[in-house]
Amino acid sequence: MSHVLPKAALLLTLTGCATDLDEALEQQASDLAQQTATITFAGDYSHEVSGTLVSGIPVTIAYDQGRLTTCRGEKYGQPAWSIVAHYTVDGGPVMAHPVVTPQGPAAPLTFPAGGHVQMWFVNSDVWGCVAYDSAYGQNYQFDVGSSSGVAWAGLASSVITRCSDNGQACPGEETDLAQGFVYDTWARQRALYADLTFEVWEPGVTDWDNPDLWKQLDVQMHYRFGSTGPFASSYVDFSRRVGNNARYAVSLRELDPLGGNTITQVQDCPAAPISSASNPTYIETTVELFFTVNGFELRPGLGATYSGRFEDYAGLYALCL
Repeated sequence: MSHVLPKAALLLTLTGCATDLDEALEQQASDLAQQTATITFAGDYSHEVSGTLVSGIPVTIAYDQGRLTTCRGEKYGQPAWSIVAHYTVDGGPVMAHPVVTPQGPAAPLTFPAGGHVQMWFVNSDVWGCVAYDSAYGQNYQFDVGSSSGVAWAGLASSVITRCSDNGQACPGEETDLAQGFVYDTWARQRALYADLTFEVWEPGVTDWDNPDLWKQLDVQMHYRFGSTGPFASSYVDFSRRVGNNARYAVSLRELDPLGGNTITQVQDCPAAPISSASNPTYIETTVELFFTVNGFELRPGLGATYSGRFEDYAGLYALCL
C-alpha cells in the first residue's frame, strides 16, 4: 500500500538521532503559536470566546478573579492561594491549568485534541479552603476543532480477548488505552483478538465507504520500547467503519518484540530492553506510544504517551539475561 506523506508525518527508525518527526512537530508547534484564542470569564459571570478554539493553538483564559473570592489564605504574610481551571476533553482524563495566582494571570493552555470540552474552576488556599465556579454544576461547555483537518480522533482502546461476535471482538471487551495494557503468555497463546484500536472522524471522509481514505488520512503509530531514545514509526491499518468513524487497529502480535520462542543464540535476543518481571518466572519489556492523524497527535494528555507491557517466560531468554 502506498501513502501520501504530509510534512508532519515523516518516518523514523529506532536508531535515528535527530528525528524528522520531532523537527516537523516543532515546526507545526511554531506555526500554531502564531495563532491565539481567548476565553473570557467576566466579573458579571458571563463568558465569551474570541478567536477559534483549535487543538494545539494557545488559548488564553482571561478569568476575573472577582468571580471567586472565598479562598484568600495567607502564610508568612504572603498570599497563598490560586484559581485553577480543570477540564476534560470528550470525557477523558481531567487536566488542570492555573489561571490566576497572587502574582497575576498564568500562561495560556492548549487543548490536546479536537472535541467537546467541559471546564470548571477551583479556588483553593493553603489552609484547605475550596470554592468552585462550575456553572452551577453544569460546567462550561466548548467545542474545539482540530488543527490537522481532522475533526476528531479518540476512543483509543486495547482489546485482548477470546470472545468473538460475527468475526469481531465482542462488544464491551475494549479497555481504555490510557489504563495501559499487558500482552502476556495467555494473550500470545490463547487470545483470538489482540489489538490497539482508535477511531477518527472527518465529515465527508470517514462517513462513507471511501476508497481514497488512505490518501486523505495519514495515520501512524510512534513507539519505543523502554523509556529512552527516539520513537520509531509505522503506518496503522484501517480496520472498518463504525458509524461515521473510521476505526484503525494495531496488531499486538506484530508489535510484540518477544515472540515466545527459546533463544539459542545471543544474536537472536530481542532488540527491546528486557528485565525480570515481579514474578521471576517471567521477563518483560515496556512500550510507549502515541498516534498521529495527518500530523495531529492522539495522546492520553499533553505530552503524555500510552504505555503497555509485553511478558514472556523467563526461561526462553536465559541467554539474554
